[in-house]
Amino acid sequence: MPRERREQWSISVISLSLILTLPLAAFALKLLVTSNNDVTLNVSADCEPLTQAMERQDENQSFEERSVLLLGRRTLDHWQRGVDWHNQKPLIVRSSSLFTPEALGSCFQRAIAHYRPTTTLIILEPADIADYVVETLAAMQDLMEQRDYWSTSPQLAVVLPFRGPRFNDDLHLWKDFEAALQKMSDFRGFFLIDPNEAIIDSTGNANPDWFWPDGVTPTRDGFGRAFSVLQQSIGLHGVET
Repeated sequence: MPRERREQWSISVISLSLILTLPLAAFALKLLVTSNNDVTLNVSADCEPLTQAMERQDENQSFEERSVLLLGRRTLDHWQRGVDWHNQKPLIVRSSSLFTPEALGSCFQRAIAHYRPTTTLIILEPADIADYVVETLAAMQDLMEQRDYWSTSPQLAVVLPFRGPRFNDDLHLWKDFEAALQKMSDFRGFFLIDPNEAIIDSTGNANPDWFWPDGVTPTRDGFGRAFSVLQQSIGLHGVET
């Protein structure tokens, strides 16, 4: 499926309708390259760029097994500058533009299993819903299967993108995507977290006070408020922002 620009979101809405009617349709892309008998068939033939990105960050930050692994892209680049972590479980933070849901699923062994985390949190970007919805949903299915195959990360949480003021008119996309992900509720240890409840106003729209002028990126205080939702959702305590 070709990737669309934001102004073509209507196509994504049609795709979501089909997904909600026939949940298996969301995973058709994945099923073309894997089989139920061997989920490792979907491992990318070239995970080298992602591996190199991981290794560069591993050199700068040591890690322990049974940690909380936080993975993301642009949003996480800003988030980790605005949140301090004080918790008995150590935190591993890895971010790169390469860490799309599809790449994390295809390179699961290096991206996630390598760290042996107890909890993995994957922060999505607005484009994952707006432009690449079918690919993202297929990747979520793949991540669940890979996690079970490698017997790691008992908890895996998907964090919905921040719906800044720029997306106030597109709340239905977030709601439809969340409904589609709920179809995976039969996977044990799977959580869906919506940080937006901490940064919306009384009308249900994103409060511009918690975002930079781009209408997409939360401020430090915005990230701090959202982080409180995050820790409560996965049962973490003692986090200060």
